Amino acid sequence: MSFDAMDSKEYDAFCKECKQLFLKKSREYSAEPIKAVGLTGVMVRLLEKSYRFKNLLAKRRKNKSAIEDTLKDVVNLGIIGLWLLRRKR
Repeated sequence: MSFDAMDSKEYDAFCKECKQLFLKKSREYSAEPIKAVGLTGVMVRLLEKSYRFKNLLAKRRKNKSAIEDTLKDVVNLGIIGLWLLRRKR
């Protein structure tokens, strides 16, 4: 599969799903821990998510919903990292 097979509407739909999950988790969890340690906090969270992703893929019965949420979390952490990086300028 080539990435050019994904059209703009599909890409936008994925981004919308990531944003919805971000907003949901923003209401449930405080941003203070990541704000307190900055990009290092994002790095730690990305590491945690990578281990979670690895463990989810290793299971015999794959939980597609959990895998999707984990990948959306990674996208959102990347955006948070960009936000933190640009705030330092």
